[in-house]
Amino acid sequence: MPEAALGLIRDYVFSPPSLITAELQKYWPSISSKQVHDAWSHLTADLWKLDENQITSARKLLEKLGDQVDTWDLDVPEGVVAIGWGMRGIAGKLKDRIVEIALDATCECIVLDVSSLLTCS
Repeated sequence: MPEAALGLIRDYVFSPPSLITAELQKYWPSISSKQVHDAWSHLTADLWKLDENQITSARKLLEKLGDQVDTWDLDVPEGVVAIGWGMRGIAGKLKDRIVEIALDATCECIVLDVSSLLTCS
């Protein structure tokens, strides 16, 4: 990726990668959205990646955000790790307007027996 393109990503580091990609492709049509996302993730990692362990990192980030977030204790099955949280500023703006709530999750599966394959999505 050209250095000038990386410079633009740095300039727009607080914008979503999809918008950055659209802008970069005006000048460098061969740059892919994956390249932009990878560069953006690398450049922003110091802002959100506070530990190599994803759960520990998320907890540290939520602590760092203090009263900007609410966290909830979740009742989950044994062997499952989950963190419940919400951004107060966003929740306040959406009050009485929420139609649907989405869930984002990372799943790691260990298949011990091919006859009982697990599907993670």
